[in-house]
Amino acid sequence: MDVMSESSGRSKSSLIGLLLLGGVALVAMFLILLQSRGEETAVTPTTAVSGGALPTAIPIMSTVADRPTTSPQNTATPSPPTAVTCQYDASLVADVTVPDDTIMQPGQPFVKTWRVRNTGNCDWAEGTAVVFETGDQMEGPDAVPVSVITPGETVDISIPMTAPLEGGTYSGVWKLRMANGALLDRLLVVRILVPIPTDTAVPPTMTPVPTGTPPIPTVTAVPATPVPPPIVVTGWLGEYFNNTSLNGPSVLVRDDPEINFNWGVGTPSNQVQPDNFSVRWTRSIPFSAGTYTFRVDSDDGVRFWLDGQLIIDEWHIGAGQYEATLTLLDGSHDLRVEYFDGSGLASIRVWWQIASSSTPVPPNVAEADWLGQYYTNPDLLGSPQLIRRDPIIHFDWGTGAPAAGMPSNNFSVLWTRNVQFTQGNYIFTVTVDDGMRLYIDDQLIIDEWQDGSRRTVETRYWLSAGVHSVRVEYYERLANATIQVSWRQ
Repeated sequence: MDVMSESSGRSKSSLIGLLLLGGVALVAMFLILLQSRGEETAVTPTTAVSGGALPTAIPIMSTVADRPTTSPQNTATPSPPTAVTCQYDASLVADVTVPDDTIMQPGQPFVKTWRVRNTGNCDWAEGTAVVFETGDQMEGPDAVPVSVITPGETVDISIPMTAPLEGGTYSGVWKLRMANGALLDRLLVVRILVPIPTDTAVPPTMTPVPTGTPPIPTVTAVPATPVPPPIVVTGWLGEYFNNTSLNGPSVLVRDDPEINFNWGVGTPSNQVQPDNFSVRWTRSIPFSAGTYTFRVDSDDGVRFWLDGQLIIDEWHIGAGQYEATLTLLDGSHDLRVEYFDGSGLASIRVWWQIASSSTPVPPNVAEADWLGQYYTNPDLLGSPQLIRRDPIIHFDWGTGAPAAGMPSNNFSVLWTRNVQFTQGNYIFTVTVDDGMRLYIDDQLIIDEWQDGSRRTVETRYWLSAGVHSVRVEYYERLANATIQVSWRQ
């Protein structure tokens, strides 16, 4: 009895345990089912459809948050290609037609042609043109298109014009305008001379006479307008304008022996106003082959051309000293100087010196004579009027001239010579009236470059054995002229 009760008790306990485990499992399954149903309800909305149709699930659309994210990759950014910066430039090769100072009759049509080279690093694109800048347009167009050319190529640019009806000197300036609108500094200049018309015939006038007598024509004498004599130019042709831009006909044309003026607050002439005037000087000068330094001292603006090439460009208000060094071939070269004065002081001086000759005397060859170069100004400027060989420098010209064709005052002389010396100390003696300088191997050993009466100066100088170059520079201002040079050991 007890055993059966104990077994029965055990069976009941086991059954209760199984029931409890099954209940827990059912509860767990129910909870899982509820969670699954809840999630489906939350993420799967339904739409009620009329007519008893079953609800249709709306598909879930992926959003940015739903998409898988990836880490950005480090990729190299390609470098942009290097841009080429265009530098536009031009040079004048030649005046193909109508060179400067060509004489044109009043109203005569003509075509000016320049040959220009593209010296920049980019093509001249379509739309490039030559445009009028300043001066006398002479009925020329405002702009002329230019052909497309590559760097290094040349192009001929032609502009039709018509000479003015009034006599005078006329000049116009054009510039190159690139397709992007940029204006180049290169100036294209045309300058012509229109002769002043001569006297025109005066028609006869009829004098009334009594009725019945045939009218007798009588000629009333009209004095002819005096024609100024032609200007004989032996130096610079100077054209003076009463404006600062060289525009219109000149008010004065004259022969200027040299460009060496200090007008101060005055005027070059009664025809020229004291301020806001300009001058153009032109001249052709023969040069021997060599390297030359051209110098300008100006107040105010100045421009200097050599064979059509602008070598000094200082076209602005203010005083200054400027220079340019060029190598020239043997022969004649065209010079043009343009100058303007704004207000206040006015001055302009132009000169040049040879830096080296292409055919120098060998430095180790002694010369028996001096090479004398005689100038018609006191500053050794320009080309010499006379070149000759002088055996010695021992001159006492008094109040006379050193040679035919030379002035008796305001002249200068440059003597050069290679001399053989033995080693030792030398005493160099000069007698001078007015100024002189003595150089040995380009070393200045006596400097008496000043006005003054006759005087004698000595200096000691040691020389090594061999050939040495000796240079003497001399000028005469007024009255007596004397120069003597000697040396002794």
